[in-house]
Amino acid sequence: MKVLLLEDVSDMARVIKMALSEYCEITHVENGVEGARLIPTIEQFDLIISDNQMPRMSGIEFIQELRRFNKGTPVVMFTADDKIVMNQEQYKKAYDIQEIFMKDLSKLEHFVRMKKKSLTM
Repeated sequence: MKVLLLEDVSDMARVIKMALSEYCEITHVENGVEGARLIPTIEQFDLIISDNQMPRMSGIEFIQELRRFNKGTPVVMFTADDKIVMNQEQYKKAYDIQEIFMKDLSKLEHFVRMKKKSLTM
């Protein structure tokens, strides 16, 4: 399974990559602008994991741009943004986000493991 990870904090990206390496191959970019550059080839990814609070382009701005061209690739928001977590049902519906997790690796790891299992069935 191939995952695109948008995360601006290099230590957090390293931890996520280590935690998920057993389940997927991860391509990491540091902000939404770098992620947006990959939109023409986004079909290669089975899942996108995005932080929200990033320089240059937020995760929400990236998802808005993504959804203009691609409606099918699932997106998970992995964020410490309380506003998004507290209003996650609204954000999921408005931006077509599959799941929103407060920065909790165990929940993210479980989700990725289940996603990989569903792709191999």
